[in-house]
Amino acid sequence: MSTSADADPRAAACAARAASRAFAAAPTAVRVAALENLASGLLARSGEILAANAADLDAASQAGSDVEPALLQRLMLTEAKLETLASGIRAIAAAREPLGAASSRVEVTEGLTLEKTACPIGVLLVIFESRPDALPQIAALAIRSGNGLLLKGGKEASRSNAVLHQVVVDAIAKATAEEARGQPPVNAEGLVSLITSRAGVSDLLKLDDVIDLVIPRGGNALVTHVQASTRIPVLGHADGVCHIFVDAGFPIAEALPVVLDSKLDYPAACNAVETLLVHSSFAGPSPSDSEEGKSGLSRLVEGLQKGGVTVRAWRSEDGGVVGGARRDGEGGAAAFDLLSSLPSAPARRHEYGSADLTIELVPSTAGEKRKERGRERGRKEKRESERERERERKRKNSLSRLVPLSQKKTAAVSHIHAHGSGHTDAILSRSDAAVAEFVNSVDSACVFANASTRFADGFRFGLGAEVGISTSRIHARGPVGVEGLLTTKWKLVGSGHVVAKDKGVDYKHRELPLL
Repeated sequence: MSTSADADPRAAACAARAASRAFAAAPTAVRVAALENLASGLLARSGEILAANAADLDAASQAGSDVEPALLQRLMLTEAKLETLASGIRAIAAAREPLGAASSRVEVTEGLTLEKTACPIGVLLVIFESRPDALPQIAALAIRSGNGLLLKGGKEASRSNAVLHQVVVDAIAKATAEEARGQPPVNAEGLVSLITSRAGVSDLLKLDDVIDLVIPRGGNALVTHVQASTRIPVLGHADGVCHIFVDAGFPIAEALPVVLDSKLDYPAACNAVETLLVHSSFAGPSPSDSEEGKSGLSRLVEGLQKGGVTVRAWRSEDGGVVGGARRDGEGGAAAFDLLSSLPSAPARRHEYGSADLTIELVPSTAGEKRKERGRERGRKEKRESERERERERKRKNSLSRLVPLSQKKTAAVSHIHAHGSGHTDAILSRSDAAVAEFVNSVDSACVFANASTRFADGFRFGLGAEVGISTSRIHARGPVGVEGLLTTKWKLVGSGHVVAKDKGVDYKHRELPLL
């Protein structure tokens, strides 16, 4: 299968630029109508879409051992997926108009006004994995933002992508014909083009004069290849290595559902957890949270294994450290023996596409021990008044306050910075101060407290869909001041929230006042 975009990549990119400028200048109603048409088209043509997807699945299954189960999971479309896609696209359509929205307006001098407004990036080249539901999601975001789009999906989804692309093109064409109000219709096929050949992508990566941003969605090999092959800015993440840290004193019975959801709800997803960091206090028995003779660590391992997770442990080259434990040191012999009985982790930084997870003890730091001694002394002294303690609690619980991180601070944070990928990391803790410190200190795109890592998703965040999850630092445009040297971090705080395939989850997406 080939397209006109494959035959002449430069012409396709130039067509996308021209069409995007016309589309961005069109009335808001045109873009909204295109999205409504797309949502309706996905449902109306579900039989055609699912038939094409069944052919893709059959072809992939016949490839045998060369195809990983995770790929088949990503490749599959269902009626429920199409309904979810349609719902997300309608949410994007219902959102406030983003184009032209002013983020600031100032009077420079008498009679001279400066406004900072939102405008399209221009032409996007998105290379995505064999996940056909990504195509309408990406297209919907490009339509709403007025960007031109060049799409290259995985070959395994070629039939599904062809049908979905036609649904997108038809939706745009219908909207521009009906809502343009006397303006020339936008070139729908030029606005959103489908690339089917690898050669076409190689040629497109050379067009830094026409294409404004490349977004690769896939593994490390794809992202690094794209970065090395183009002068066009590249937005993406190489790995989705996600951590959960179980803080001292957190009940194991409450930790297990969150960890299991983070791992098993969708193991192939980039926001599925890879590494479970466990505070070293769980290496020994805990009277408040363990079965007689069992440590919190052993309960965690058993609970994960019963849930269907393959639990692994990282080993040092000399074998003296297994899963962060030493026989004669941190963790003790029992923890060392337990972790030694587990299969080896490939590396301390490894992205699993399956129901595998690495578990590792993180030590108590000198700073934590000093704090505990201080708390013990403090309990023997006269306490502050209730009003003063409440003020201090509120101060520590404010996630908007930046808590400085000392060099000796939690080993969990240090581990995440050393071996993570800056994607999504979470803490399970009963301590407000620990939560605030973790959330503010971990330098990742998404940082959660007491919630599953699976919530790191554009739809669940209320964005309608996502073009991908980026761990890169977005470039600024125009004069670059302090604001242009800042990027974003998403902070999510819950109380044991899980996705569990979204059964029973009521997504409100209600605006709250800023703290």
